[in-house]
Amino acid sequence: MLARLTRQVSAEKEQDILMHHEYDGIRELDNVLPPWWVWLFYGSIIWSVVYLVNVHIIDIWPDQKTEYTNEMVQARVDVDAYMATLTNTVDENTVVLSTEASVLGSGRTAFTQYCTPCHGADGAGSETSVGPNLTDAHWIHGGGVKNVFSTIKYGVPEKGMISWKTQLKPAEIAALTSFIISLQGTGSATQKAPQGELWTEGGAPVDTTATAPDSSAVRADTARLAVN
Repeated sequence: MLARLTRQVSAEKEQDILMHHEYDGIRELDNVLPPWWVWLFYGSIIWSVVYLVNVHIIDIWPDQKTEYTNEMVQARVDVDAYMATLTNTVDENTVVLSTEASVLGSGRTAFTQYCTPCHGADGAGSETSVGPNLTDAHWIHGGGVKNVFSTIKYGVPEKGMISWKTQLKPAEIAALTSFIISLQGTGSATQKAPQGELWTEGGAPVDTTATAPDSSAVRADTARLAVN
């Protein structure tokens, strides 16, 4: 078998292929090229022709640059799909505010289903509602996306706010948090009076004792103020 692959001449017949020149006492044998090497050589020629025709003539196969670009696009799709699977790993330390319509829509659905009995259909509550007004800039348990997420997740049992972490997935709590924050400044004339402290984006308390605000005045734009 090996002899067929190499076509090597046996030692007894080397005299037949001995060449007539000599270098420093070394004689050379006129061995033929091994068949496997010849097949590989011809195969590389055939492959180069096929590649040339398909890539540069009839343009069926993409060239290296196009193939790289396509793979990078697919890699981005794969990464985005993978990152989407990580939404349920979000917690009060990693949650970020979202303004995407799909996220806010999901948060609205959760709010309507779970939050309206205590906070009202518009989140503003009323003087007879159990929960506080979620549309003003005052927060009892701290504002900001992380505080609101934490309040929803763990609840405040002593004040009637249950923990929702067993009923809502982390991604659902994050969507609900973003929706609640989006309600800032949307309260109606019948909204519940402010409770807690005025919360700014940086989380610093604001002194509201110096000048009492006119409750009938148009509310300031609190879209960027953090959540209750």
